[in-house]
Amino acid sequence: MSSEMVRNSDMAVKKFFRGKSVGNRISPFANVLINLFFIICSIICVAPILLIIAISFTDEKELLVNGYSFFPSKYSLKAYDYVISAGDTIWRAYGVSVIVTVLGTILSLAVICFYAYPLSRQSFKYRNFFSFFAYFTMIFGGGLVPWYMVYTQLIPIKNTIWVMIVPYLMNAWYMMIMRTFFKTTIHESIIESAKIDAPVSSGFSL
Repeated sequence: MSSEMVRNSDMAVKKFFRGKSVGNRISPFANVLINLFFIICSIICVAPILLIIAISFTDEKELLVNGYSFFPSKYSLKAYDYVISAGDTIWRAYGVSVIVTVLGTILSLAVICFYAYPLSRQSFKYRNFFSFFAYFTMIFGGGLVPWYMVYTQLIPIKNTIWVMIVPYLMNAWYMMIMRTFFKTTIHESIIESAKIDAPVSSGFSL
């Protein structure tokens, strides 16, 4: 298709829509309300964080007398001095939080992806069984006592950092979201094309 034909088609489309109201256009008043709503939600989310920062620079006696304030009348760095001078207790707690967050997120994402991807493929023979195996846990739960027995006796991770990571490696709801993501983004035709294009001698299979 030549550039002249493309230009003519664009002009025809613009002429057709000229003077017509676009379906997804909203009124200025509705636009103001939507923006105002999201601004209020943002303030509600950010305000507590700003208040905590202001409190961290507030003198302790000032807090007891006047309470919390975004603009303290008397500043102090004693809270930060305490954190720095506390030694291993504070830094160990921060270290545990960082390790659990980073390592737990990576491992959980890997386990959920490895479980969700086969379920998104029609060629997987046992996908109905493993889907039900995951969905069943969303309907019925053993309770706190069986949960404690599993992670302290069957899996000996009591009093270790792994007790804060292993129980949360698999989440059925997140697995369903990831399965839908794989199913909608990686179409079966792509897999079929890859199977056809892959060299037979390489032994590669999907």
